[in-house]
Amino acid sequence: MLMPANVVFAASSFEQAYVDQIIENVTSADSIEFGVHFFGATTEEPRGSINYDYKQKHSLTSDLNVKIEDMQSDDTVIAANGDYTINIDGEYTDNAGSAVLTQERVYFNDNSKSEWYFMDLEESDEDDRIVDEIENVIPNFSYDSIKITERRTGITSSEGVTFDHYSFEVDPAELAKMLQDSNELSESDVIDMENYLNSNVTQHGSIWINTDDMLPHVISMSAIVNDPENDLYGSVGFTINFISFNEDLNISEPTNAIDFVEHVESLYSDDDGDGLVNIQEERYGSDPNNPDSDGDGHSDGVEVRNGYNPISSGQLDTDGDSIGDHDEMFIWHTNRYLADSDRDGYTDDIEIKYLYNPMGSGQLDTDNDGVSDHDEMFIWNTDRFNSDSDNDGYSDGIEIHNGYNPNGSGRI
Repeated sequence: MLMPANVVFAASSFEQAYVDQIIENVTSADSIEFGVHFFGATTEEPRGSINYDYKQKHSLTSDLNVKIEDMQSDDTVIAANGDYTINIDGEYTDNAGSAVLTQERVYFNDNSKSEWYFMDLEESDEDDRIVDEIENVIPNFSYDSIKITERRTGITSSEGVTFDHYSFEVDPAELAKMLQDSNELSESDVIDMENYLNSNVTQHGSIWINTDDMLPHVISMSAIVNDPENDLYGSVGFTINFISFNEDLNISEPTNAIDFVEHVESLYSDDDGDGLVNIQEERYGSDPNNPDSDGDGHSDGVEVRNGYNPISSGQLDTDGDSIGDHDEMFIWHTNRYLADSDRDGYTDDIEIKYLYNPMGSGQLDTDNDGVSDHDEMFIWNTDRFNSDSDNDGYSDGIEIHNGYNPNGSGRI
């Protein structure tokens, strides 16, 4: 728990010597552990403050824990693990993963399986280019773009640790000028950027400094965007919590990791030559070493391509809409990987059952003869799967339109 302290308001940037001391302490550390929380969201209406549940359209939230060890040697190793949630129009997707980065390899795991994978690292010209870009920008960095709006000093925690706390805003003009000095923006770009930021974006944040050790404790920053001209409203921000400096983090390389390149090659090879690669065999439950898993005389690849089950009788139903894949492909021409092919809120089987078009608006016309399935079934008694029910060379729609009998000779 933090105790009250004196408050000082300032309209200036950080003191250079103060910042230099902190940077020196961070860069000379042998190890660092920190957590990062990131969020971003677009909303339906203008924002007044950061609020996760504010009529979101799309959003991304992520939490990451990072450990960096042996920073002062050529054997620096980094470990990270985290998760994220993506919201697209109310549909949420969650995932999590871990990674370990050494000088020679990157290891990774998606947390859904016990296996770790690795890839060997090779230096490239692109790596050198990125380093050069960073080195060009850093000398031009200016703290003038960060304007301190509030400073509280000598805040003491219940553990006896002393902190300074700064609240700040970002000055659009100084930020644009800094990017111009770094050759990142032209003069006209600077003017456009400054005008846009002043009109549509509010940027602010806070920094907690552990003054006993002169090290950062918490850094947070957020921006609110209200851009009515482009109908863009939302917010984005991050918080970095520094957990430890110069502690033994015990990062170790995963054992028994699988070569990722070889793993991918094995997934996309076809060991039994049946037309299904191994990863597809895994998906359908078929035997990657047997070209005819159910022994029915048809290879697994032929069965899947035609919508049939390669490990038993009957059709596949990949999207679970109660319509077999074969029928979706060759009768209804719907998407066998999507239960609601036209995304109208009704699954394909429901629309077909009630004679509506599963691929668009209006009634179903299976044989595309200009007569709806409903009318073929209940008015004309024609074959809704045959555009020329009486096989006289004229489609049912043409005959009905011109007053002729679609089921035989003569007029209606």
